[in-house]
Amino acid sequence: MIVFKPKTAELAFFVRSFLAEVKRNRDFDFAMTLSQLIMVLVLGLVCLSFPGGTQWSLGQEIATAPAVNADRTWAFWESLNKAAVAGEGVEVLEKSSWKGKANDEDMANVFRDIVTTEQARSHAIESLPVLHVDPDLAAYAVQWVRTRAEIANLFSEAVDVVEQERTIMSSSNLAFGFFTQLLSHRNDAEGIVWNAFKDEAASTSAELQQLKPVASTLRDHASAVRSNISRTKADEMFLRVKLAQRFNREFPPMESYLASKTPTKVEVFSKDQIIRDMIGSKIEGWTFDSSQEFVSLQIDGVSDINSALIIYEIKTHVKGYLSGAEHDFHLRLSYGRLFTRWKLIQVQQLQ
Repeated sequence: MIVFKPKTAELAFFVRSFLAEVKRNRDFDFAMTLSQLIMVLVLGLVCLSFPGGTQWSLGQEIATAPAVNADRTWAFWESLNKAAVAGEGVEVLEKSSWKGKANDEDMANVFRDIVTTEQARSHAIESLPVLHVDPDLAAYAVQWVRTRAEIANLFSEAVDVVEQERTIMSSSNLAFGFFTQLLSHRNDAEGIVWNAFKDEAASTSAELQQLKPVASTLRDHASAVRSNISRTKADEMFLRVKLAQRFNREFPPMESYLASKTPTKVEVFSKDQIIRDMIGSKIEGWTFDSSQEFVSLQIDGVSDINSALIIYEIKTHVKGYLSGAEHDFHLRLSYGRLFTRWKLIQVQQLQ
């Protein structure tokens, strides 16, 4: 591709020279010179119409694609996949979770966590250098980022529906209903998350006529996202075949990067966090009303039962904020993992 870059000063010199030639040579082909003059003037106008046009120069350059580099391509593949599985995104909904009672605010917060993670993943991939990277791989990365953006938008829409439902009813069921639907779809071969979304959105639409349009949109959006994810997975397989043939090496699937992630360490809550979690809990006629009631708190032990349950054993001395009554407690606190967050689910008195 040839690119002409006119410079205003040189255009002016060209015009002056051209007019001088016409004046000297009466036999000049005026039809030809007139068309040339028009072309020069048009080029001048085009030049002046661009910001900074007075700094362009006459010349030409040949645009060529940069060479693909095997090492750069492999480094991009590694960085792409590691960024794609960082944190806890939408895939966390397919993992085992505490199966107790969760309220809508809890699930809405999980949705917000997923949005934040998916946006962070996309931003990390968008920031990767692409020079000398295989163009098919770069195109796949663009497609992947678009799909994750759709996932983030879907969960943002779900949070909006929860808030609208609360405005209408002073309470809501969509997020908790979604949690229940997830459990009912555990035996699906695939599409656990998206099937749950569609079913609960359909249920909400039927129950609340005021939310029917937005709930229907949410259901349709979930179906579209599922289709895009399936297509992206298929494209990944085709891309891996292409790259293996071009560079004579294996390019592991994203699932392998997800499987090799370092397991999350046992959560260690601070004393302040435990006190905040206990506010509102009741034990033996005592209600923990304020953090100011806790005179002292000691953590005696932490037991990691499984990935969805942690047990804390604590001793605390409390003094009633209003009554002044004092009490010593030896307690067992059970924390359940609700996908992206830990929730205090039970407080028991120990002897």
